[in-house]
Amino acid sequence: MPLHLKYRPKTFAELEGNQATVNALQTVFGRESDFPHAILLSGPKGVGKTTTARIIANILGSSGMDIQEYDIGDLGGIDNIRDIKQRMVMSPVESKCKVYILDEAHALSGPAQKALLKSLEDTPKHVYFILCTTDPDDLSGPVRSRCMPFAFEALPERNIVRILKKILKTENIPNAPEDVLTQIAQDCMGDCRIATVILDKIIDLPPEKMKAAAAQRAMEESKTLELCRSLMNSNSTWSQTAAILNGLNGIPAEKIRHAVLGYAVGCIRKGQENLRAFLILDTFKNNYFDAKDAGLWHNCYAMIVGSR
Repeated sequence: MPLHLKYRPKTFAELEGNQATVNALQTVFGRESDFPHAILLSGPKGVGKTTTARIIANILGSSGMDIQEYDIGDLGGIDNIRDIKQRMVMSPVESKCKVYILDEAHALSGPAQKALLKSLEDTPKHVYFILCTTDPDDLSGPVRSRCMPFAFEALPERNIVRILKKILKTENIPNAPEDVLTQIAQDCMGDCRIATVILDKIIDLPPEKMKAAAAQRAMEESKTLELCRSLMNSNSTWSQTAAILNGLNGIPAEKIRHAVLGYAVGCIRKGQENLRAFLILDTFKNNYFDAKDAGLWHNCYAMIVGSR
C-alpha cells in the first residue's frame, strides 16, 4: 500500500499541525448531538481537508456506501448536485446517516451553487454536507453562510519532517539523512501528500542517492515547483520562465499563485533575510479571479524582468 494511504490519519489526534483548527473540530464534534449539517473545510492542497472530512463522517456515524465523495473538478458540479438531491431523501443504507463530501467545491458553477443552496436550506436530519476547497471565496456568500467554517494552513517544514520521521521509524528505516527530509519538506510546499509520495519513491535507495532522487521526484510530483525556483532565482531569464509557464497549461492560475506564495513563505520561515521572497509575496498577493492566466503571466514577468 502506498505510504500516503497507509499513514493517512484516522482520528483528529493523528492530524499534524493546524492545532487551533483541530481543537475547534474536536470541540464541535465532541458533542453527543446537535452537529452542524454543513461544514466548510478550506485551505491549500495537501493539508488534510479530505482526510478530515472522512474523520468527521466516521464521527457522525456514517460508513461504507453512506459516505459519498464527489470530485467537482472542472465539470461545474451541476450533475453531482442533481444526483445528491435525488439520493438525499432516501434513508441511509448501512449506518446512522449520509455524508456527502464535495471535494474542490470552489469549482461548482453558479447554477450548481444555487441548486446546492436549496439542499443546504432543507437538509434532512440524516444528511450532512462537507465542502472542501482551496478557494472559499469562489463560493457564494449564501452557500458559505450556511456552512460552519474551519480553515487550514499549509504545514510548516518542521511538521512535515516530523511526519516523515514517524513513517521512517514505523517502517524501520533509520538511515534517511536529515537534509533529505528537510529538502522534501521544502520542495513539497506544505503539501504533506506530495512529501509522503516522494518519500515512498526514494525510501529503498542508499542514503547517498536519496537527495538527488528526492529533488527529481519533487519536480515530477509538483509541476509548479520549477516555476517557484525560477522566480526565486535572480539569474533566471524571461525565456526560461516563459517556457515553464507554457508547460503549466491546464493548471488554474489561482492554484499556481497559491503554490508560489507557499514556496515564498517557506523560504522566509527559515529565519534568513530574503528580499526576493518578500517581493514575491507582495507581487502575488492579489487573486486571479478576474485576470486568470493574464494575471499570472503579468506577475511572473514583473518578478523576472521588472525586479532587476
